[in-house]
Amino acid sequence: MSSILMALQPNTVLYLPFGEGTGTTSYDYSGNSYDGTLSGTPEWFKIQDGSYTVNFDGSDDFITVSNNATIQTIKSISFWININDVDNPDSNFARYVVSKQTGAAFSHSISWKENTDRFVVYNDSTTILGDYALSLGWHHIVVVFGSGNSFLYADGVLADTGAAFDFFDNSNDLLIGGGGLKRYYDGQLRFLQFFDKELSINEVEKIYQDTYIE
Repeated sequence: MSSILMALQPNTVLYLPFGEGTGTTSYDYSGNSYDGTLSGTPEWFKIQDGSYTVNFDGSDDFITVSNNATIQTIKSISFWININDVDNPDSNFARYVVSKQTGAAFSHSISWKENTDRFVVYNDSTTILGDYALSLGWHHIVVVFGSGNSFLYADGVLADTGAAFDFFDNSNDLLIGGGGLKRYYDGQLRFLQFFDKELSINEVEKIYQDTYIE
């Protein structure tokens, strides 16, 4: 697997690799210093290669990155996700992986539906992308919010296409792993990168190869 700095891609405006291994701050490696603050009781989790990531427990863990004008220009997001197995899944529960919460039922959120193991992107209560099946284990996800369409990529391959949507263009803080409506994510995340451009399929494939997690 690539090192944290090798994984840094052009046009990155926020990069949280989650490699600290300790503390309550997730540092931004983009150079913009948009550090994230850990809340709840997230645990630093050692993966197979000996590096660290964050384990969200599904009950009270999340990370806050304060809103700013640059974050509101984000057009693409890339990350690795490893979902924890849930013993008694809630049939109506969508857990927030990333959100710019608006107060609506599902908010502006990239979510995991625990009863179906499916990945969904919501514009408030409207599904923009998803109901894409996601098995247990590490997977690479890219969501592109384009001017003409939105795109969901899974493990380097286009998985779904939807309507155009300005996900990040509001004044709310960026939340990772949950937030105000308490729809907390249960699992690990790694190599979160946010870009101020619409990634192409070739760029998605390159990021997938550069950051590959076995």
